[in-house]
Amino acid sequence: MQVGLINPNTNAHTTQMMLSIARLEASSFAVTGFTAKSGPKMIQDVAALDASAQEVARVVTPLDHLDG
Repeated sequence: MQVGLINPNTNAHTTQMMLSIARLEASSFAVTGFTAKSGPKMIQDVAALDASAQEVARVVTPLDHLDG
């Protein structure tokens, strides 16, 4: 099964750390990481959370080819 892991902030290093954990814990899945291209570098308040939610919605749209 192929799944996407979306990091809702723009920190690519965080995406890599998330992918390492996901691949270790879910080794039966092919996990592909996606980092938000715009928005907050780190989510530290409600405004940043709102901004990142909009970016996640944009990132999800073209990922129909993934299983989850």
